[in-house]
Parts: sequence; structure tokens; C-alpha cells
Amino acid sequence: MRQTLALTVVANTALHQTRVGEVSMWKALAPSNASRNGVIAAMLAQAGVTGPVEPFVGAKGFERQVSGPLQFEGFGSKAGGYRINQTYIKVWPVQYNIQADIEAALALRDKISDPARIDSVVIDISDTGRILSADTAAKWDPQTRENANHSLPYIVVSALVDGQVSRATFDASAYRDPRKLELVQRVEVRADPEFTRAYPGDLSVRVCVRLQDGSERVHQIDHLKGHVRNPLSDEEVSQKYHGLVGGRFSRTRAEANLSCLWELEQVEHLGELLAGFALDEADDPRRHVGAAETDRGMVTSG
Repeated sequence: MRQTLALTVVANTALHQTRVGEVSMWKALAPSNASRNGVIAAMLAQAGVTGPVEPFVGAKGFERQVSGPLQFEGFGSKAGGYRINQTYIKVWPVQYNIQADIEAALALRDKISDPARIDSVVIDISDTGRILSADTAAKWDPQTRENANHSLPYIVVSALVDGQVSRATFDASAYRDPRKLELVQRVEVRADPEFTRAYPGDLSVRVCVRLQDGSERVHQIDHLKGHVRNPLSDEEVSQKYHGLVGGRFSRTRAEANLSCLWELEQVEHLGELLAGFALDEADDPRRHVGAAETDRGMVTSG
């Protein structure tokens, strides 16, 4: 384990630049790349390859080059508990800091009979949320799926106009819709000092919709659905799963895979689970579209 960590940390330190500015396709690939490199490091260590000494505290180690002093808690420690119990689950397929804004926007839409009545929108969020989702001009004029997926103004407008946010929200026909882009230009995003201080324990947002008659509709979210203080139920998690795999697998196969996931601690060999998610040749999307289009279309967040 020690050699695996050394081989992984020293050789694969990633930069947060992946998640700011004009978002590229790499963001969606970064987690799987990290997993792959971790597996390779474990295989090398198993074969006897040693890693650099003192990868964290050495003269040129992670703490001095990247993070500063770190404090680690033991796995399952009383102070921290198991991290799985502190996991936040996304409801919608977008960047996590935008989840609460969607929830607030959808609540407001129920109070607006016609989205055409909207004059402008003001969004208050933590400074971190602003930096991650409203930091560049590209977020007000998304030209790519990746920027649309991380554009707070566009996604809130989509929730208000469409009454939903789904994978279809990030089709080019949706994020280049002139009607939406015109309204996006009337969205203001502000960093709220109180929300910034409370972050990340609270992910508070406030969405204010100003109507053409001068009236306002306001909705604030502090603990969004899926937050550890407002967790999804098992049924809601199952609904999200079926929404993601629908169109990929038959209902029977999807249910079999889901049963395996709910009883994961009872599975003796991981191959039993992975086999259920392997695409049959007939399911392979590359049989129906060009490979380049498939490579781009398969890169999604959430």
C-alpha cells in the first residue's frame, strides 16, 4: 500500500485548472484517468516496483510542492467516520455547486405561469460556486457541451424555461437556442459573503426572478436534495439510476444490475457486477454514429 501511494502521488498530481475557466472534455475523463493510474501503480507495487520515499513530507514532496501541511484521519475514525456516510449525491447531471440553483429555479417556475414573463434573474451563491460556474464570458455564451454543463446562468435559465434539466439540456440545439441565450444575458450572479462563509458545510443559493410587471419571486436553498443533511431516499437513488441507463439496457437487465449494486457487499467477485454493464455489440453506439461523434457524446458529467 505504501509503495502504491508513493507511485500514484508523485507521478500523478493533477491541477484544479481542469475545473475552472473554459471547461474542456478532459474534466469528464480526469476521474477515470486517476482510477486507471491508481490501478497501474498497485500492479507495479505488486510486482516489486518501489516508489519515491517520503512522497508527502519529503523536501520536494506533495506538501511542500502543492498542498502545504496535511492532517490525515484513520479510515473509519471516530472523528471523521466513514466517508461514504458523508457523500453528496447529484440529482441532476451537472456540476455539483449548480444543483441547488436548479432546485430553487424549478420551485420558482411553479410560481410563474409563463417563462416569457421573466425580465431578469439574480443568483446569489458562494464565491467558490461563482468561480466554478460563472467565472468567464463563455458561461454566458456556451459554445460546447462542457461549458454548458458548467454554466450556472444557462442551467438556471434552462430550468426556468424547460421545467427540467436532463442530458438533452446539453444538446447543441438546446444550449445554442437563441431564446435561452437572450435570457442568459439578463442573468446576474453574485457572491454572497454569508454563503461563502458557510461553504462547504452549507451550499446555500438564492434565486430571484424579476417579472416584467416589476414583481419578484425568490427561493433560497441551504441543504439541497442529495446533501448529507437532506439525503436522497433509496427509491430516489433508484430513479436516478434508471434515468441514466434508460435506453442503454432493457428494464430486466437494468433491474438485475441495480439489485447487484444494492447488495454490493455480498458480491464475491467484482466481475459479476461489471459483466452486467458491458455493452453488447448491438448496443454499441458506434454502430449507429461516427466514432468521433460517439467519443464526444459519451463524455458527460454527473
